[in-house]
Amino acid sequence: MNKKLKIWLPTIIFGVLTVILAVIYGVTDNSLKTVYIQLALCLFVPAIFPVLGIITKKPYPMALTLMACYLMVVGIYFAKALDFYSFIPAYDKFLHTGFGLVGTAMMYTLLMRWGGDKLSPAGIAVIVFLGVLGMGAIWEIIEYVGALITHEDPQRVLGILEKIMAVGDVQKAWQQGLNPLDDTIWDLIVTVIGSAVFLIFYIVDRALGGRLCKKLFTVSEEQVGDIKDNEA
Repeated sequence: MNKKLKIWLPTIIFGVLTVILAVIYGVTDNSLKTVYIQLALCLFVPAIFPVLGIITKKPYPMALTLMACYLMVVGIYFAKALDFYSFIPAYDKFLHTGFGLVGTAMMYTLLMRWGGDKLSPAGIAVIVFLGVLGMGAIWEIIEYVGALITHEDPQRVLGILEKIMAVGDVQKAWQQGLNPLDDTIWDLIVTVIGSAVFLIFYIVDRALGGRLCKKLFTVSEEQVGDIKDNEA
């Protein structure tokens, strides 16, 4: 495959998919105009790391672009445009667990890019774990602010409030475990679980020589050549 095409292939593929999904959403639903904004952003996500690689003259691993595309697919394509939330009850928790796993892998990749290979294994694990947990917290803030602006309910607060009102007594509802923070806290809990899965993989791979992490999450000589060819 042509090296220039290989670098930009995810951008081309997901650009076409984004346009197709926008048309499908417009025909089948079209209830939330914010979905179009999110889909428009999807046009740029696959190009972020290839463009940064060209600007900095040092490529990012293809795995980083593919992981960003995965988060885009499950978080916007499936969750928003195709509304998986409506017919898969546990989809939200699957989404945040996957974010914990893939987000930690992305943090690890970026840390290696920024000289993190000089850290001890424990230092690497702590930094990527806290980094992805921080990203998860930022996402919850985005959902909260988004709810204030759009009056949607991404944090599932209205459902809990309705149950509390049905009980008729706030104290009794609290004792029954009805807590408006449930969705937010469980999102962070499953993010931790997903992150732990990657860290276990990292520890096992390192014990076996670290070849798999190096192959997947660091830049190869071939990728460096791709950038140079792209500049030529």
